Amino acid sequence: MPVKGGTKCIKYLLFAFNFIFWLSGTAVLAVGLWLRFDSQTKAMFDADENSNSFYTGVYILIGAGALMMLVGFLGCCGAIQESECMLGLFFAFLLVIFAIEIAAGIWGFANKDE
Repeated sequence: MPVKGGTKCIKYLLFAFNFIFWLSGTAVLAVGLWLRFDSQTKAMFDADENSNSFYTGVYILIGAGALMMLVGFLGCCGAIQESECMLGLFFAFLLVIFAIEIAAGIWGFANKDE
């Protein structure tokens, strides 16, 4: 069923915000890949004995960027095609991301003294 009036405006606003979210995910993924494969960064952290924690952070950055791109893509396609399945997946991913953020916040608060 095609949308009209104010609902059409909401459809394109949802697309625009998801496109910005997808672009942000692309930037996060690009920075993560750059930090992982740049020879200067690699040389700087390979000399340090704590490089394992640096690479763990980089891999989390790469994973977060890829997830942001996937969620942004689902949101964009779901909004434009008015697909209930894609929008449902988009909503489910947002719930999972929200739960992970809450869990990370609780974990960080519980381990703030370490």
